[in-house]
Amino acid sequence: MQLWVSALLLSQAVAVLGHPGQSHEETPLKREFTKVYRDVNRRSLHSACGSNVAARDIDSAAERRDRKIAQLRDSLGLSRRDAASFLAETHLATRTGLSPSSSAADVFGTTVACILEPEATYGPYYVEGEYVRSDIRESQQGVPLYLDVQIVDTTTCTTIPEVYVEFWHTNATGVYSGVAANGNGNADDLSNLEATFLRGLVKTDSDGIASVSTNFPGHYTGRTTHVHIMAHMNGTLYPNNTYMSTNFAHIGQLFFDQSLISEVEAVNPYSTNTQAQTLNSDDSIFTGEASTTFDPIVSYVLLGDSVSDGIFAWISIGLNPEYNQNVDPAGYLQANSNSASTSATGASTDNTGTAATTTIVKTAKTTSIASSGFVRLSLCAALWFLGFALL
Repeated sequence: MQLWVSALLLSQAVAVLGHPGQSHEETPLKREFTKVYRDVNRRSLHSACGSNVAARDIDSAAERRDRKIAQLRDSLGLSRRDAASFLAETHLATRTGLSPSSSAADVFGTTVACILEPEATYGPYYVEGEYVRSDIRESQQGVPLYLDVQIVDTTTCTTIPEVYVEFWHTNATGVYSGVAANGNGNADDLSNLEATFLRGLVKTDSDGIASVSTNFPGHYTGRTTHVHIMAHMNGTLYPNNTYMSTNFAHIGQLFFDQSLISEVEAVNPYSTNTQAQTLNSDDSIFTGEASTTFDPIVSYVLLGDSVSDGIFAWISIGLNPEYNQNVDPAGYLQANSNSASTSATGASTDNTGTAATTTIVKTAKTTSIASSGFVRLSLCAALWFLGFALL
């Protein structure tokens, strides 16, 4: 109780110091900060003050840099031309007979698309150590989306087998699992911290393809509809079928035709989402992903007469396997280890998407957070957040 009271008092104090008497929609970084305190005894976080503050400073600087690059491209007419050319195209394939069971050659052709995808932010809602599974839907309702992602080594122009490709995105009403934060559904619903829906990893096959069964993502305020992806190499698969690595070879985001988004948004439960929509053309991260050679919008076919019958989509992602990024997750979900941990009950699924109750264990990467550790984290977080509020 004392821990939660401390967190509440700190968050209120910071709010007053930041912009007294004003009410603003929280930025993703501020939402992540709020989530840290809700999450302190559930999904684990780093206990070392220095690493947390430094990582968030880097994230903030990186986001400012990305915005600056996007602005420069806009001023030169480069981003607008590149993004506009992709936005003007339809990605609905005219080929017939394509489905999730089609061969790699039928879907991707016999010539490998050796194009490097620009890196993108992983956002404030990344949870590390999720389940390896080909169906991530669990009990979520929505338009079925069967997505094939082919991973290509741009240094050799060959596909890469046995890469763990991670997928995560919101549900039909714009809510991420594993997160309790303002702007992400009901921020007071702490049970969502233990949820794992629409998150998971798939290992690429001999053709370098990771095939995932999911739902078409919903939207939330400030972002266009998208799917996060991350390519892992040389990690560890734990006995409870969760996976963690320290080698993040690629971080990106995938997008959809605006016309397809509009069709899906008219279908229940997407139509019940009252959050403001952002178009592809107004999304700065989409602009950053679109390059002179890489199109971040997936190709697709409808599996029936309407989107409700399902969508099959595909895209090739080029990466340099020697590249590695630093990642600072919002939380962790992983197998038991020798470090301090707390047990909880979470949901796993088999390849059919049937939910099954499984005991999972959340563990910290470093030591567990004791009371004194929380005090240190609170002080450092307050100083960081105050500095962020004054930016």
